[in-house]
Amino acid sequence: MTENLELYFTAYAEKAMQTVRECRLAKNYYGGVARRLKTGYDPGTEIPAAKQAGKAGTQAAVSEALKDFGDQEKHAWDLPKILAEHAKSKVTVTSKPQELYPRYSVAHLFTTPAGFVKVFISTQGQNIKLDINAGRNQMAAAAAMLELEKIIAFSTLLSDKP
Repeated sequence: MTENLELYFTAYAEKAMQTVRECRLAKNYYGGVARRLKTGYDPGTEIPAAKQAGKAGTQAAVSEALKDFGDQEKHAWDLPKILAEHAKSKVTVTSKPQELYPRYSVAHLFTTPAGFVKVFISTQGQNIKLDINAGRNQMAAAAAMLELEKIIAFSTLLSDKP
């Protein structure tokens, strides 16, 4: 495993987990507001914007926020578009009621001109485990990983995201 690939995929996993944390926090907050709205709570007494929007407008905004944060969490592990063109990806989510965050098992199989590179990421809580494998032949593996580094470099240069 090269240092550049390790740095890139570690940053990728940390960014995805940060997105998951933020979405979970926001969904918890908006879920609480939604539950209080169902019991007849009027948020207009605390929030002036909710008073202007009314109960129906506030409920619509809360529902939209829950949907948006759910979509962000669902797509947290998506690869950048250019990089995704070179990969077959599978994300498995396992939730346990006693844990705050779901467990993710992420597998990316990258096809490069020099061979295949397999990237496995697994999480438990906020812990991240990374494994990058390109096969047993060391020379072929080094060539495949170098090609993947090139693909990542070009995808980063061409990406519209900062």
